[in-house]
Amino acid sequence: MSGILPGSGGCGKQPIDTAEDLKRRGIGLESVPDAIDTSSPGGMLVFHMLGAIAEFERAQIRERTTAGLAEARRRAAWGGDRS
Repeated sequence: MSGILPGSGGCGKQPIDTAEDLKRRGIGLESVPDAIDTSSPGGMLVFHMLGAIAEFERAQIRERTTAGLAEARRRAAWGGDRS
């Protein structure tokens, strides 16, 4: 499956939910380029860690965007856009 790994274009928790659903059905997920096999405990650990890192990155982007917009609004209040 391509694009299923957390951080590779999947949305939110969807890739992890998909992997867990497949596991309940007795299906393992293997990513050959990343050497991750979710049928093993170690593979699931790595998969969840990648998901946590991807979530952290999204939160950082959201936080920086919010801070940048607030700063832009603050600057505009003191004489408009100072590009």
